[in-house]
Amino acid sequence: MNAEPAVRADLELRVGGITCAGCAATIRDGLLQLPGVASAGVSPVTHRAVLRPDGTVDPDDLEMMAQAAIMGLGYRVVPA
Repeated sequence: MNAEPAVRADLELRVGGITCAGCAATIRDGLLQLPGVASAGVSPVTHRAVLRPDGTVDPDDLEMMAQAAIMGLGYRVVPA
């Protein structure tokens, strides 16, 4: 019997300081460098970053790494 892998919930973060599509691309590219990220998207309209985990990193660790990466790029993570 083959078990289907568990569906992993996307991680969504509100990001402050995004002013254009270039900002969004910079953040997206930074997030894609993190271990455990299968895909990432950032919207300059909604000021949200959405990461799809690949399941290799604990979700809490991934969230902390994503927040650190965003802040390291000069943006803010805004509490929901």
